[in-house]
Parts: sequence; structure tokens; C-alpha cells
Amino acid sequence: MQIRPITVNDIDHFIALWNRVYEEGEYLRSPAPGREMLTEVLTRVEKESIPQFIALNDKHVVGSVEVFPAEMCGYEGGEFAKTGILGIHIDRKYRGKGLGKQLLTLAIQHGWQYGYDTIVLNVYKNNLPAITLYEQFGFEHRGELGEVLLPNGKHLMSQKMVLKRS
Repeated sequence: MQIRPITVNDIDHFIALWNRVYEEGEYLRSPAPGREMLTEVLTRVEKESIPQFIALNDKHVVGSVEVFPAEMCGYEGGEFAKTGILGIHIDRKYRGKGLGKQLLTLAIQHGWQYGYDTIVLNVYKNNLPAITLYEQFGFEHRGELGEVLLPNGKHLMSQKMVLKRS
């Protein structure tokens, strides 16, 4: 298993991973954004060394994690000035084997180096394995964000978790 920063050249494999996780119907509300938009995002990620990493097994992307500046995710100024928004995707075959822990360790370390003082994530309340992992890293629950409708037809409550730099 290799973990390294993502590049624009990884776009097709990244899209494939995102869509595999989306097709499960449990974790993501939408499929991967279009190739053109992702190319712009990944170009910025490379140029600015924004923390985004992929895990590869035999040249296949099986996991990814990013900590984007809040403004890239639609949050502006104020409390979000030095906030990173964390997202993670792990192929179902690689869950429960420590990959999430490896990716989070790297993302958080590089997030602090990038200059964030807070890292925020959203997680569905029924995703207990992910919540347990986030709590191990010190993420704290900061309230419910509302109910969402997933592709599988389930209505799930989304919650916010926050990690402050110590």
C-alpha cells in the first residue's frame, strides 16, 4: 500500500473511488463532481500543497482524504478563516483494516502544517465505525446539521465534529 499526495493525473482513479463509495448509497449524497471541476480543484491542490492524499494498492486508488480550506467548500471568513474541511473515502474492501487511521494521521498532520487551527467534518450519526475513529483522534461532537436523504432512500441525521489544534 502506498499513500502519497494526489495529482491531477490521478483524477480518473479518484472519480472511480468516489463513485464506488457513492453507489453504496450509505455515505455520500452525490456522485463525483464533473471532470472539469475536479481538474480545477486538483490543480489548485497541487499548486498550493493543500492536504489531499490517496492510498493506492496495485495502482488502484482505494482511499483518499482531504482537508480543504473552508472557502473551497462554501464557507467564508469569520470563524472559518483558519478552518479545514475534512473528507475521506475508503473503498469498502479496505475498511476496518487501519487505512482510515493512516490517512487521518497524515491529513491532520499536514493540515496543521498548512496553517489550520481547526478541522471540521460532517458524518452521519449511524456511521459508528467512522465516529469511533474520529473520536480517537480527538474530534468532538458539535451538534446535528439536519437530516439528509441518501441515494438508498434512507433519511439520516448528519452531525458536525470538530478538532482544535492543541
